[in-house]
Amino acid sequence: MVLPTPRLSFAVLGLGALAGIAAFFPSVVPVWLVFGATLIGAVAWDLAHIVPPSSVRVERSAPPVMSHGASHRVVLTFQHGARHVAEVLIEEVWPPSVKPERALLTVRVPPSVVTDVTYTVTPSRRGELSLPPAALRTKGPLGLVAVQLAAAIPGSLVRVYPKLTDVAHYELAARRSLRADVGLSSIRALGPGTEIEGLRDYAPDDEYRRIDWKATARRGRPVTRELRDERTQHVTILIDAGRLGAAELGASRRIDHAVDSALLLANVASVRGDRVGVLVFDREVRRYVPPSRASRAVVPRIARALFDVDALPVEPDYERAFRYLLAHDRRRSLLVLFSDVLSPESSEALVSQLAQTRGRHLPLCVAIADPALLAAARKPIRTAEDVYHVAAARELCAEREAALRAMRARGVLTVDVPPDRATPAVVSRYLELKARRLL
Repeated sequence: MVLPTPRLSFAVLGLGALAGIAAFFPSVVPVWLVFGATLIGAVAWDLAHIVPPSSVRVERSAPPVMSHGASHRVVLTFQHGARHVAEVLIEEVWPPSVKPERALLTVRVPPSVVTDVTYTVTPSRRGELSLPPAALRTKGPLGLVAVQLAAAIPGSLVRVYPKLTDVAHYELAARRSLRADVGLSSIRALGPGTEIEGLRDYAPDDEYRRIDWKATARRGRPVTRELRDERTQHVTILIDAGRLGAAELGASRRIDHAVDSALLLANVASVRGDRVGVLVFDREVRRYVPPSRASRAVVPRIARALFDVDALPVEPDYERAFRYLLAHDRRRSLLVLFSDVLSPESSEALVSQLAQTRGRHLPLCVAIADPALLAAARKPIRTAEDVYHVAAARELCAEREAALRAMRARGVLTVDVPPDRATPAVVSRYLELKARRLL
C-alpha cells in the first residue's frame, strides 16, 4: 500500500496555496506549473527508487520468558538485497501491561548489511501476553512517499513470570545468613544443625569452627562446611486470589506482591531443606503444588504454577481452601497465608479457619497493608475536608488492627507489613520460626 508522507502533504498544500495566488496573479501561473511538474517528477522518482518492504527481512528476537518489573532486551534484525538504502519505519505494538523503551523505530538499512536495533521492555503484569504482528513501512530517498506491508513481523507469545531477579540474592542470604544485605532482621539461632549439607568457599562472616581443615588443605583455600537441621519441615504457602488480592497497591496489585514474596520464600525454604508447596484459591481452589523438597526444581515448578494467576473480584471461600489442604497434606506444616484483613466482623471466617488449624499446623497470616490507607491516616489536617478523610482512614486502620489482634488472641501468628516490605518481613519471620524450632 502506497501512502503519502507528511512531507508530500505539505508540498501539496504549498502547491494549492500557489494555485490560489495564481488565480489572482496570472504571472504566477508559470511558477505554479513548474512547481507542480517538479513535484510530480519527484514523486515518480521517489517511487522508482523506494525499497519495497516485501524485500526487507525482519526478525524479532525477544525473550520467550520475562519477569514482571524487570527490563528485557528486544532486538530487531533488518536485511535486504536492494540497490538503495532502505529507510525503514516500524511500530511495535505491545500490550498495555508492557512498557517499551520506544515503540516507533526508524532505521537506515544499507544494502546487504545486517542491521540490528535494540530496545528494552518492562512488563508490569504476569501472565501470557500475545504480541500482535507488526507492520513495516519504507520511505523513498526524498521522503515523499512510503510503502507499507502489514504483518511484516509475525506475532508471538511471551510468558511473564513472577519477579525472579532477587531469588539468587535471597538464596545467598539464606545460605550465608547475610540477612542485612536484603533487609532481613538479624536472628540468633538456638544452635546450628549437625547434618553436613555440603562444602563451599569460606566467606568473611563464617564462623571459624565451621571451617573444614582437611578440605582446606586439599584445595589450598579456606573451605566451610554447610550445616542444616536434621528434621525436614513442610511449608505450605496459601495465596488469597479473591477480591482482597485484586486491590491496587500503587503500581501493582496485592496478589502481585504476594506472588513475588511467595516465590522468594519458597526458594529460601527449599535452600534450608524444607518441603515447600503452594495453594492458590478464591471461592474455589485454583492451583495446588504439593510440598516438595527438590530444591533445584521447586522454585521453577512454583513459578510455572503462579505465572498467570490473577485475582478475581469474588469473596474467597476459606473453608473450602483449608478443607482441600487438610485433605491433601496431613503433615504438620507452617501455613503462610498472603491476604489482608478489614475488620473483625468481615475477617471472622478467615480467623476461624486459621485458628482451627493450630492443632495440626502452625498458621502465619501475612497481611499486606494498603500504603495509600496508611498515608491517609497519617496525613496532616489542614482543612475541614481533611478532618473527614483522616478520620475515616484512621477508623479503617483501627478496625484492621482489631482484626489482627483477634487473630493473634486465637494463637495465629501475623505479619502486618506494607507491600514493599512484604518479602524481607515474611522471610525474616520464617527464619525466626526455623531458628526457634517451632516448625
